[in-house]
Amino acid sequence: MSNPLAPFLVRIFSQDDKIIGAGFLVTDRYALTCVHVVADALGINRNTQDPPTKEIKIDFPLIASGQKLKANISSWLPLHSTDDEQPSGNEDIALLEILDKLPAGCHPAKLVSSDVIAGTEFSTFGFPKNYDKGQPADGVTKGSIDGGCVVIEDPAKTGYFVEPGFSGAPVWSNDSVIGMIVSADKKSLRTAYMIPTSLLWTEVMKAVFAFETKFPVELSQSLIDSLTDVSSEDWQSIYARFRRNSFDDFPSHILLTVLNLFTLNDPAKEKGFEFVAALSKKFNKQSLTDWMIQAKQYLNLPAGGFPTGKTKASLLFQVEPLPVPPDSFHLHAWLWQGQNVEKLTDTNESPRDWSIIADEIQGWVTLKRIDHPELVVELALPRNSFCCDITQWELSKGETLLRTLPVSFRCLKRFNERRQKLKEEKHPISQLEVQRRALEIRKKGIIPVLLKDWETKCLKLQEVSQSEAIGALYHLDPQQDINDLGDNFRSGQGLFVAFGYTPDSVNETANFWRALDYGAPLVVWFREHPNGEIETEQELLATLELDNVKLGDLPKHIWELQKRALKKNDRTELHHHLTILYDDFERVPDIQ
Repeated sequence: MSNPLAPFLVRIFSQDDKIIGAGFLVTDRYALTCVHVVADALGINRNTQDPPTKEIKIDFPLIASGQKLKANISSWLPLHSTDDEQPSGNEDIALLEILDKLPAGCHPAKLVSSDVIAGTEFSTFGFPKNYDKGQPADGVTKGSIDGGCVVIEDPAKTGYFVEPGFSGAPVWSNDSVIGMIVSADKKSLRTAYMIPTSLLWTEVMKAVFAFETKFPVELSQSLIDSLTDVSSEDWQSIYARFRRNSFDDFPSHILLTVLNLFTLNDPAKEKGFEFVAALSKKFNKQSLTDWMIQAKQYLNLPAGGFPTGKTKASLLFQVEPLPVPPDSFHLHAWLWQGQNVEKLTDTNESPRDWSIIADEIQGWVTLKRIDHPELVVELALPRNSFCCDITQWELSKGETLLRTLPVSFRCLKRFNERRQKLKEEKHPISQLEVQRRALEIRKKGIIPVLLKDWETKCLKLQEVSQSEAIGALYHLDPQQDINDLGDNFRSGQGLFVAFGYTPDSVNETANFWRALDYGAPLVVWFREHPNGEIETEQELLATLELDNVKLGDLPKHIWELQKRALKKNDRTELHHHLTILYDDFERVPDIQ
């Protein structure tokens, strides 16, 4: 008969391969156990306050006995009670990050978040002295004690029960883990203590916030999946409690779970993401950040802000129009931080209309800017959407996207042609096929992007980023033929192009489109001209206020002009309609 604990039961070894205790898998990469088990495994004092840096060895004894895996300590709640004292629920908890690939057949435990009811029957599995292959035990829960631990006992008074070697073991009842064995009672051979799962989550999350580290994405997803008592609730009801700051209505572990959704490097998708998006748009008392600080104070978490990323990040969205149904789009999203690119959306997601796309973008931004307060937002759009008005996109009440974060546009046509070129470099095609494709493009009336010019201009822009923007400006008026600018524009010039009129978003031969096809990396225009178009270069220079602005600082400068206009809430203010494209040749992510 198979043991239901087998897929997630962990056995922990000392440095000389002696068996010390147990643990259990809570995600595909993380496991829980007791601090004193880890301390004994490493041969250090059980009262060690700081998390050890040394790796420990574990295996899954009922799945792949002897196949040892390495793990390090991700979170550490040190032991405070003595051997003669009853344990508390806010100590002796260690979260392990497993560094090696799991054996086939392993999967995380299903966890419950509701309070444990007295009289609940359970089973567990530990490794007492001389029982290296393990020993099962059964019992019932008695009730909670001061500090949150639950007393468990063996009412039958026969057979095996919890003793040293069971520490860290999962407590199993009704197809779910309801707690973790923390110690046996020294004064009673048939009595022991467990930390209930709900308290495990609460204390682990508190420890993560205390150490200013990121709560593992996988663990947060597991939390959401495991909240069986919340999954059946109407999330709108939960939202209503948050609106009135009714923290007392929530068990701490549920409050912390939702709090943690705001600090993830992943939206936790489905329920969690929908909730965050709804909360961010509808919250009507104060800013989301202030609310989170209040929640932290309520939970006695450390003062100060939430953990934040150390590297500036870009949140890049690609809005891709689809042929059917009409006016439908795919949304692709990436988080770009340093050299790391993380795809956030599923390539196979269903089509959406523009209003849903806008809502999703706002939800993603709300979520990611908590962890990256200096986030930059980039929108890769089809050119006929370059005059869409994003000034009203709300992140929370009284807070709009452009007033909060810098937003720049990017060119979807460039993206697609750059990707096609990269694909051809990986899988070369014949010169005949190259010519055939070029002929097809000409037949369709499509003017190709000059990728080499785009690359050259981007490299040049990096070289002269500290030069005055005013000296690099190319002002194009409606009557000017961009083809007449000739090789000067195409080779080294045209790094920064500005239009004093609303661009033609349809005609591919219009100057605006040709400037993009010629590879201009910095382009500025206005969605509307409430007081008439700008006719001269001098007037445009004065409007853009470019004195002493460096080319490298131009996106930030444009954002400052936009913010100033938005604060006035006057749509006749020209800067209210100011838009910038900042398109880097090297930063085109794979669509897969």
